Amino acid sequence: GVVAGVGALGRKLGGSAPGWWAAAACAGGVALITTLLDGAYTNVYGIWLMATFLWMLDFALVSAERWRTALAGASLAAVLLGHPDSIIHLLMGYLPFYAAALLVLPRLSGGQYRRMMLWVPLAGVAFSLPWILRVLPLVPLIEVHERQAPHMQHLLWLAGLNGVWLPLVAVAGVWWALRQRHWLDVWCVVWLLPIVELSAFGNLDQWSRRTAIDPLQVLYPLGIAWHAAIIPLPLLAARALQPLGNWIARAGNWQRYLSLGLSAVLVLVALGVAMQQQLVQWSQGRVMAITGALATPADLAAYDWLRNNTAPTALLLNYPGRFEGQWAPVIAERPAVFIRDQLFYIGAKALRSAQPALEAAYMNPEQAASCAQLRNQAIDYLVVPQALAHPQRWQQQLRWRPPAVSAQRPRFEDSACLTLRADFDGAQVWQVVSAS
Repeated sequence: GVVAGVGALGRKLGGSAPGWWAAAACAGGVALITTLLDGAYTNVYGIWLMATFLWMLDFALVSAERWRTALAGASLAAVLLGHPDSIIHLLMGYLPFYAAALLVLPRLSGGQYRRMMLWVPLAGVAFSLPWILRVLPLVPLIEVHERQAPHMQHLLWLAGLNGVWLPLVAVAGVWWALRQRHWLDVWCVVWLLPIVELSAFGNLDQWSRRTAIDPLQVLYPLGIAWHAAIIPLPLLAARALQPLGNWIARAGNWQRYLSLGLSAVLVLVALGVAMQQQLVQWSQGRVMAITGALATPADLAAYDWLRNNTAPTALLLNYPGRFEGQWAPVIAERPAVFIRDQLFYIGAKALRSAQPALEAAYMNPEQAASCAQLRNQAIDYLVVPQALAHPQRWQQQLRWRPPAVSAQRPRFEDSACLTLRADFDGAQVWQVVSAS
């Protein structure tokens, strides 16, 4: 969906050729696939919503019909309601475009400027107003427990997460974009400026820290470098790739080379699908050590068992720390102690304060104090990931680094308050029993 959306935006730059180049650049960049590998499906959804809004904004610029403006406003509201990070990323391009729109060729008419900068945003606010009024009382409750800061290393992340080649080609595309100056060209160029500033340079961050409310405290600079550039980089790269494609087309016999290239790609894809396990094992130690939350088929079976056999309010104590237990609350659809924490969760302070004691109880279940802690915190089930029982199997799984588990192996079978309810090849579910 995101690749198709970026391709549709590329068509706005001059027909099918830049559209295909933009789609190819988006698919060939690494940022989108690593977002998927990270399990950040809401980010992917938000990026698609941003692409949809930009397409609808162009649709509204073509004609002054009010229903077009309303549709563009509705798609803007969808970005806000669908993924809050994405509306922040979108505004990084929208706000500076208020001034940069004067550079667009052909120049925007007064009506077009008003639609883009006034009526569409107002329509978006109107569509979002019921939700805004509902969540407004929660805004003062936001408490950022781990404020992030821009860092120059994020520029390396921006380059690496986009395959290195894509930012380089996009920089070349800036020259072509500034020659054409379609409104999307100008938007993408000015969009990159705050992306780099807020993720790496940090001048605005220093200003924000000196204010009373620190408005930029809710930003995630690494996320900006990672996700905010997924739309503008391919569109700018398409500007540079299109002349290259035209040159190749004039070289003669290009159809034969294109057919051979596509055939080779299809063969490689087929081999990759057929030899997936061998490819993963070969790549371990040779490619970047991809990390993230992971659930094996055995873990999925345990989480399915929890979803089908426990009360909806059952509280889970999943594996402490990052990655190995974080899918439990999502797939089992049950509240859990160790979640994928975010910077500004509301009401999470009590959960965070209970985590150290419950981590000790998880790692030392045979102790009487651990049983008392589990019962005092109303834990219903304790979930054991397969990686804890069989850490050596990671090389046969879709992993590029060993499981993030401690060398300490808890002795759940020695606990006086735990009874084994399900075991799926090491992925276990233990129930906390009440004191007799």
